[in-house]
Amino acid sequence: MTQQGFLIISDITGYSRYVNESELEHARDSLTALLNLLIRHTQSPLVISKLEGDAVFSYAPAGGFLQGQSLLDMIESTYASFRKALELMVINTTCPCNACRNLPNLDLKFFVHYGAYMTQKLGGFTELVGNDVNLVHRLAKNQIKEKTGFKAYAAFTQSVMRERRLYVTCEEHEELPLILQYAGDESLVLGSDYGHPGDVDETIMVQQKLRARADVNETQKRRILSDNAEAAGGESRTEETTGRADKTDHWQVIYQALSKLTPRLRMVMSIYFELVLELKNKPEWANENMNALIAKEMETRTGESTSPGAIGVDRTRGLTALRQAIRQDYPDIGL
Repeated sequence: MTQQGFLIISDITGYSRYVNESELEHARDSLTALLNLLIRHTQSPLVISKLEGDAVFSYAPAGGFLQGQSLLDMIESTYASFRKALELMVINTTCPCNACRNLPNLDLKFFVHYGAYMTQKLGGFTELVGNDVNLVHRLAKNQIKEKTGFKAYAAFTQSVMRERRLYVTCEEHEELPLILQYAGDESLVLGSDYGHPGDVDETIMVQQKLRARADVNETQKRRILSDNAEAAGGESRTEETTGRADKTDHWQVIYQALSKLTPRLRMVMSIYFELVLELKNKPEWANENMNALIAKEMETRTGESTSPGAIGVDRTRGLTALRQAIRQDYPDIGL
């Protein structure tokens, strides 16, 4: 009977060259230890189908990984243990043979696919057959190392990304045409390192920089900036699934909260929001520092000269005060 599930190959990078250039006695011991480590880390819901010399081929039925994160955690844990074991081998050996000197050239990669397969009994073994089984093995014949220089990586097919709703963050300065060529645009979302309250403008700048790129088409930009993020959220926003915030004009909420700030913070934050609204029409601001823009506008309006650093402190305090005011009046918004 045909089944759906995850097909995973854990493959030791550099295995063939290592064997060819090393003394077999020492090479055998090192490779046996590393392969046994991969076997130990192939745990439920994964089932080992067979050992393939330099690799472990395993599978898990559909629903085996209840969350995409569980699959990623398993791969990360296996790789971390592999690297630790390999490094300990290198540190603890004083042997000058080729097998021991070549250990640092080994690494580990994963190929992950979601598709159809059938099982068949051959002697005391359970073999997997099917087009998707062939496909995951063909993935191992690639030029990723030659094109990127990466010896260690995990390659996921789009079917896995869809099934487990996995998304990959990219930044606006990356080689997006190359990424899009090989990975497509279905699973990419914009990410940045700007997670602090005072760096909200930086996230907006990042969006502007991506929108300004000529080597990414408009459909790809929309998916990276919007469509994929909504899909990753899992639900469309409806009046039943959202709180009071959807029934209230957001700018009205903000301006009501601004009235509760001190005069200086109110001016700083008012200018900030005005500039945020202007950003869509001012792509040349993408590389400007928001604090410097606010300081310049403050000086124009009040004649007062303020450093961008002081503005940054005021803006962080202002954002904190705004959140507190909005939470007090609109607790359902969930800030």
